[in-house]
Amino acid sequence: ITNLVPYPIVSLMDSLWSGVDIFFVLSGFLIGGIVLDYGGSPSFYRVFYLRRALRILPVALLTIAFSFLILPILVPPLRFSGGVPEYAYLLFINNWWTSLGAQPYPSLGPLWSLAIEEQFYLVAPVLLLWATPRVRLIGLCAIVVLSPIFRSVELRVSAWDFTLLRLDGLALGVLLAIAVRDQTFRDFAGRHLRHLNLICGGIVAAALLFAMFPPGSGLLATAWGISLNSLAAASIVLHLHFRSGSSLSQMLS
Repeated sequence: ITNLVPYPIVSLMDSLWSGVDIFFVLSGFLIGGIVLDYGGSPSFYRVFYLRRALRILPVALLTIAFSFLILPILVPPLRFSGGVPEYAYLLFINNWWTSLGAQPYPSLGPLWSLAIEEQFYLVAPVLLLWATPRVRLIGLCAIVVLSPIFRSVELRVSAWDFTLLRLDGLALGVLLAIAVRDQTFRDFAGRHLRHLNLICGGIVAAALLFAMFPPGSGLLATAWGISLNSLAAASIVLHLHFRSGSSLSQMLS
């Protein structure tokens, strides 16, 4: 295909894995907003975890059961043969094994991202409500800044699916949720909306250029590509939030 299509286009198409980064940013934005809006309710934890469980567990558990009980009958080569243990999928910690190099069960490979999501759901509300606004802001910014640096280093775990190396998209989403609820930020954005849109557009353009012309090192491409994808997704959400009347915003809503 590289003989028929220019390399930058092939590279851009190959970067469609960035969809998971968009998902993490949106998830952080959603969960952060829920915690900020309803965290003071006496029944918050019970309602929050019940809603998360009802939204995710039925389909996830059905998928896991189908993969282990039905697929091996339909496709015998898919019989489980080591790698990630079955209970890891049920506990949503399967990415701990795959980040160390274990092979996932073929049909459940994509569940690494759901595992990170579930781990985020489990601890984020407690940490966000426990921390003071200042500590919360510093902690989230530190995650965003330090994550690509740690991903750039040769570690014993994969930069792709190890939980502690994939928190910056979720942190950016929470930061967005905080920002759009802060009156000072809203006033500032309203006065400088044109400049804000230019910055957001520049970040999206940078992410596209990086995807079209990635660095030679796969480690660096992953480390900084994840960050740029997350920043681009956050920029689009921020842009659309302050242009809620636009046709694109209404369509995506």
